[in-house]
Amino acid sequence: MPALDATAGLWLFGGVQLLGMTSAWIARLSEGSVHQAFCQRLFFLSLVLMGLATMLTAAARPGLWMTSAVTLALSLLVVICDFRHASRSAWTLSEF
Repeated sequence: MPALDATAGLWLFGGVQLLGMTSAWIARLSEGSVHQAFCQRLFFLSLVLMGLATMLTAAARPGLWMTSAVTLALSLLVVICDFRHASRSAWTLSEF
């Protein structure tokens, strides 16, 4: 198997990071639509790819893994955060 040159590797690495953040936003914005299941599957695929990219870059280049780990963490936060108004949220402070 031929080795991957540095330029192609960086483009692939950047593409995985871009796919991770984009799929997180798409998964969040598709909530309640007919495309929600597809967007969630795309996001889960990107999670696997970002996890692999983090492990591979940790082994290959000591400082490069942090970019992938930060993208992984940010994409998880984007998917988890509720961007709806507080009045529409299921949980509010008035319930105490």
